[in-house]
Amino acid sequence: MSFKDQLKNYGDTIADKPEKMFIKFRKVYMSMEEFNFNRIEQVSKSCASLFTWATATEKFQRVKKEVGPKEKALSEAMVKLKDVEQKLGVK
Repeated sequence: MSFKDQLKNYGDTIADKPEKMFIKFRKVYMSMEEFNFNRIEQVSKSCASLFTWATATEKFQRVKKEVGPKEKALSEAMVKLKDVEQKLGVK
């Protein structure tokens, strides 16, 4: 898979990462008092950017895990709605 394809499918790949990886991240790093943007930025601006990415990825995974089933249910409901509308002759 090319880098461009990986970027296009990024949301799907993050949602598929093992939950235990994110649990460890939350347990080990997010609980550390020193693991905050201001502290890390004092040490390295590059690391601060990496921190922002890592915490955003973790948050995205939590949200995607909760929203994913709702998106699936919505798409199934839309298919059913379209079938019903066709049976009723509604445009």
